Amino acid sequence: MKRLSRAVVSTLIIALTFLTLSETIASVPLNQALQQRYKTEETEQQGMSSMNVTKRTAAYSTANDEAEACATSWIVKWKQGQKDAKLLQKSEIINEQAAVDIAVLRPVDEAETENWLHDAKHSRQVEYIEPNHTVHSLASGVKPNDTLYAQQHYLRQIGADTAWTQAKSNSSIIIALVDTGIDFNHPDLKQNIVKGINLLDSGLPQDDNGHGTSVAGVVGAVGNNNKGTTGLLWSAKIMPIKALDSRGYGDEDKLGAGILYAVDHGAKVVVMSVGLYRYSKYMEDIVNYAEKKGVLLIAATGNDGGRYQDKVAVKYPAAYPTVFAVGGTTPQMKVEPRTNTGPEIDVVAPWHVFTTALGGGYKAEEGTSMAAPQAAGVAALLWSKYPELKPYQVRHHLRYTAKDIDGKGWNRKSGYGLLRADDALTVPFQEDAFGTNTARNKARVFPIDTSLSAVLRTKEEHWYVVDAPYDGTLKLQFQRIQGSGKVHVTHFTGEQVSGTTYSDVGSKQPAIPVKRGKNVLRLSSDDIIGSVGLTYKLASRFIVYQDPFEPNDKQYQAYAIPARTQDIVGTFSHAGDTDWYMIQLPSKATLRLKVSTDTVRIDPALEIKGSQIDTRWIDEQKEGQSEIALLEDLPPGKYYIQVQNAVTARPEAVAGEYTLHVDYMTQLADPNEPNDKMYEAVTISEGTEYKGVFHEEDDVDWFQFIVKKPVYATFKLSQLPSNRIVSMAVMSKEQKSLGSGSNASGETEVAAGTKLDPGTYYIRLTTNAKFDTKYYLLSVSTEPLIAGLRDVKGHWAEDSIVEAVTSGWMNGYGDAKFEPHRHISRAEAASVIANAFKLKRDIGQAPAFTDVPSSHWAHAAVARVAKAGITSGVGPKHFGPNRMVKRAEMAVMLGKALGLTPAKVTEAPFQDVAATHWAAPMIAEMKRQGLISNNQEEGFGPERFATRAEFVAMLVNVLNSEK
Repeated sequence: MKRLSRAVVSTLIIALTFLTLSETIASVPLNQALQQRYKTEETEQQGMSSMNVTKRTAAYSTANDEAEACATSWIVKWKQGQKDAKLLQKSEIINEQAAVDIAVLRPVDEAETENWLHDAKHSRQVEYIEPNHTVHSLASGVKPNDTLYAQQHYLRQIGADTAWTQAKSNSSIIIALVDTGIDFNHPDLKQNIVKGINLLDSGLPQDDNGHGTSVAGVVGAVGNNNKGTTGLLWSAKIMPIKALDSRGYGDEDKLGAGILYAVDHGAKVVVMSVGLYRYSKYMEDIVNYAEKKGVLLIAATGNDGGRYQDKVAVKYPAAYPTVFAVGGTTPQMKVEPRTNTGPEIDVVAPWHVFTTALGGGYKAEEGTSMAAPQAAGVAALLWSKYPELKPYQVRHHLRYTAKDIDGKGWNRKSGYGLLRADDALTVPFQEDAFGTNTARNKARVFPIDTSLSAVLRTKEEHWYVVDAPYDGTLKLQFQRIQGSGKVHVTHFTGEQVSGTTYSDVGSKQPAIPVKRGKNVLRLSSDDIIGSVGLTYKLASRFIVYQDPFEPNDKQYQAYAIPARTQDIVGTFSHAGDTDWYMIQLPSKATLRLKVSTDTVRIDPALEIKGSQIDTRWIDEQKEGQSEIALLEDLPPGKYYIQVQNAVTARPEAVAGEYTLHVDYMTQLADPNEPNDKMYEAVTISEGTEYKGVFHEEDDVDWFQFIVKKPVYATFKLSQLPSNRIVSMAVMSKEQKSLGSGSNASGETEVAAGTKLDPGTYYIRLTTNAKFDTKYYLLSVSTEPLIAGLRDVKGHWAEDSIVEAVTSGWMNGYGDAKFEPHRHISRAEAASVIANAFKLKRDIGQAPAFTDVPSSHWAHAAVARVAKAGITSGVGPKHFGPNRMVKRAEMAVMLGKALGLTPAKVTEAPFQDVAATHWAAPMIAEMKRQGLISNNQEEGFGPERFATRAEFVAMLVNVLNSEK
């Protein structure tokens, strides 16, 4: 799924990861009454029962009569053609076979099924009655010969193998993918690709990211071709539309242009694994155009469920009423926690897939991006069986044949349930499959911002339940598809028995005031003519209530709030809505402002103005996250606060609320509260001191620090009361400890330092006792890292140190320091030489040293250099691992490692290295070869201890001489 940036023309982003999937085979209910039947019929077929009704005495719902309990219609045989008129009055005739005196019936009132059955069994006109069983093909399923089919568990999870007994392909329609393009050279795709378009550049819509290729494989990898994977469609026409670049980014207008191109060039289905959190009039016009042209749009709901939790929402375009929205499921048939959920979701499909990959290969992929194309494939298979269906009918049938996985019926997590390819192909299409909502107690759920279709018949009423998330307005769009008659809508609030009627909603689209919670709608008509009835589509758009502070879109309309701590709950109820507030401070004070929201569709932002301060704009966080502004020591006067939704320059109304929390503080109020929880952490920046207090002993203060490049960060607390102990912990967002510290009694400071890669980190402060008479000060300072080290930048040996560290010859210390001026020990020198010169690891017959046992960290390195003759001990069986290396010894070690054979010298190589010095020959030879300085006036310092920088510089010089 991809995310849009906050620019006016937003940019689409995709996030791609992959996992594997364990196999789960499941079946799908046809409607609410068939759910249990399909659970028991998954792996076996039930034979028909023809027991005489006079012998049937078991109760309707007993285990011995399970088939009858799960049936939704019954086959009735009339005795000698004589029909039971009373029974027929309570029955709906589904089908009749007059030649054999057979009728297929079901009770008009499903709740009275048991009584209806009793009457039918005891009717003198009924010869026998049997449950109307579903007939299964004798084939258990179709298994293609694709070599990687066994890894495509998700296909069996949605019943594709059974669906293929009905249809395997559909080359009569075009499926367009608005994505990153497709790999035109992929051997498992190229046969099914038709002409598309590259909206970003000239040339073919060739995939340069991989996402589009994976989506294409789910829909239509060539099936049964003895290679790779198979798509839901073995043979298909896939139209690639490249609207996203190699990073997965693309402009909103390119998404719109991609849909238009698909519609205008013959596509029947358009798949969009992209999304953003804002409603767009532009995109709504595009979506409506596609619906009008008979094109089915299918989109992924998003992958942010784990991140945003209860604030999450279905992304657009999936959230538009006529777009089929697809979420994700786990291999265990549960809703995937990371999937975006909400009232607009239609069905869910497997999150984990195995599909085609860029470059001709295959890989595991995951996300609702991979779930959406599964729905497209099933829709295309359905169209191969029912080519006359309209998009709204396809949506209707896929919802109807989905399987409940998260409770009975529709819900905001799984929609209508798990996508089922098998039942979509085997269950006959019915225009009014959900048509049992003819009484208030059978009202059908009508989620906000969705669409549905149904058939209203003569003297019939349709009842719907709408769960409004807030007070607001429900705008209905009623469209008559077939039939005649005026339709009226009556709205009831909750359980009220009286309601408000809106007449002829087909000609005047009503805007119905609704209350938060349960709202009931009744559709009725007095003038429907004929038995066919009136087929209609019904769509809704929910508009949140106008907050009590309106009108306050302009600064001069600012709503005055008192100078005190308070919470203000507001909404964005119309296009371009911004809310201004004014607070007048009677005396010097500190204001801490925090604006939060309950939906990811709001990106809250703050603007603060005042005659004595510079205007401040606060928009640091992403959608759904809080913004905080601290205004310290404000002089008395008027201050203006603007709250707005920064998701775009002129956002539309949003179904959500924001809360503006105003902390009005005098002395020693903690300006960062509430920050007791990790998710309330206050963002800190380098160069600023943040002050706070602990109001209670168990008070916890959380802060967060955002790192954009690798640094070593030091967090410091100062001004602590000497009789308090304050602990500080630095941790990752997974709460893994990275550093900690606390002050001892009598100390007033504490610090903790650690290396940090780019990301967000958290600082947790606790105390052993409250203090609120003195502020503590928290600050952070950073040092850039060079090769993971913070003390080498600008050092004369920087290049050599970086080469040694990055080559793995030598390491820094735990505090991200190399300590170039620190003396090097013989053990360290041995380790570096063994690594740099890649000495043989076989230490058999190496000299043994009693002061370097096998447990010593440098045991193997010392043995390797000793065996190579590079250095020896400092006494009988003693190596002296902790002795510092002198410069003369350093030169000899490195010279031997290089394999130099020095000759006897008669002249001093340096003024402080006499010709008789034990190391003079090697020093002279290294000087002759340019491995050390040949400036005679500069002493070599043979008896001075070598530093780590000097050792590594000479080492690099020696190694470079070999090249």
